[in-house]
Amino acid sequence: MVDAMVNTPRVQLVCRAGVQVGLGHLIRTREVVRALDGQARSEMVIIGEADLARTLLGQRGGWTTVTSDRQAFERIRSFDPRLVVFDLLDFDEQLLRSIVTRRRTASISPVFSGLADMDAVFTRAPLPGDVTARLAKPQVYDGPRYATIGPHVRRIGGREYRENLAADALAVAISMGGADAANNTLRIVEAIRAVRARLVLWVLLGEGYAHSYQALVDCVGRDRHHEIILAKTRDSMWRILRACSVVISAGGITTFEAAYAGLPSIVVLQREQDRFLIDPLCVAGAAVHAGAPPDKEALQSVVRTVERLSGDRQRLVNMHHAAKGLLDNQGARRIAERLVALCAGCDSRRVAACG
Repeated sequence: MVDAMVNTPRVQLVCRAGVQVGLGHLIRTREVVRALDGQARSEMVIIGEADLARTLLGQRGGWTTVTSDRQAFERIRSFDPRLVVFDLLDFDEQLLRSIVTRRRTASISPVFSGLADMDAVFTRAPLPGDVTARLAKPQVYDGPRYATIGPHVRRIGGREYRENLAADALAVAISMGGADAANNTLRIVEAIRAVRARLVLWVLLGEGYAHSYQALVDCVGRDRHHEIILAKTRDSMWRILRACSVVISAGGITTFEAAYAGLPSIVVLQREQDRFLIDPLCVAGAAVHAGAPPDKEALQSVVRTVERLSGDRQRLVNMHHAAKGLLDNQGARRIAERLVALCAGCDSRRVAACG
């Protein structure tokens, strides 16, 4: 047993989470940590809010929170991992340089500023050509097979989906991420009131939603045409989504979970340059891109798309079927296996400490 523990590689996963940056990185990292269980000794370092992390991860060990990149760096020195895995948009450049020259590194975020310095990059969609042209060093693993779908998401059967779709009022979910820093939820609720067809709107608010609930309540109170339900969700989120016929999402993890489940998506991106992340879903016919950022034109596109889909239920059935076979729930396992294999070549890269 002691020999097994000595030979078990240490893997440290660093992510960022909070109201401003969202919770998608934390959720994805959590799934990879779960997949690493039994294969590596792992620790999650979350740069962000401890209370938010505790809500999503519970009290059990295996994770810690810090408030800065420097503190994360010091934690890496203390844990002394063979491999450091990043899931964030950026990291202090000088500290990152110190890490990559002494340890193996990987990124499970496809939009990380340090991609070119990684040994391996995992992305749920092929990277744009101008990005791959700069990635001479890392081995890139791309495509929907590397999307991390958690065990809480179950597929929606064809019969179940058709039964939901048969209701007179189309059931539409709005899920703009766990934090929704830009409060696009409110913008979409205000805009979608213009849809002439009757709707049942499920407005899902994540743990990190810090905007005014009263503003949403006031907006809902002004609507006499649609039925609108506000729901703060965590574990119950997919119990609600299973009863819906389409979800308006921000293009992150929920969009890919929806494709796996067979729930069509209308995607409103934060940034136009992130379009590549949803291209596999749009090309397959499982999702529709409404625009980015959520300005007036994009919001009008959402309204038009909901109108068309409400009047063309067969298209929604086709989108439901298009998602089948596109994704499975083995992405986190595939990433974990690659990470463990990457650890095998780490010894020549390691030094006593990051300096």
